[in-house]
Amino acid sequence: NAMVLAKMLGHDDIHLFGFDGCYRGSKKYAKKERGMVPRETTDIEYGGRRWTVDVAMMAQAEEFRKIIGHFRLPLRFHGTGLLSHIWEREAA
Repeated sequence: NAMVLAKMLGHDDIHLFGFDGCYRGSKKYAKKERGMVPRETTDIEYGGRRWTVDVAMMAQAEEFRKIIGHFRLPLRFHGTGLLSHIWEREAA
């Protein structure tokens, strides 16, 4: 939603950092905090690749697909992952 708002406010060069939308290997958090409970994950397939996600990441990916299907957004991804893969296949 922030990306759409930025576009509506006239921004024409939106850079995204850390928007991978998936886990890498067994790593579950960027920084493990005391008391954090590991999230249940599952593997999904998209664009011929397998991605490890949790429920929130699956919802984020589906919402992202809907948004880029309706709006032409000026996005630049810095890094790789499920969301940048969706962008490359469906919008760029």
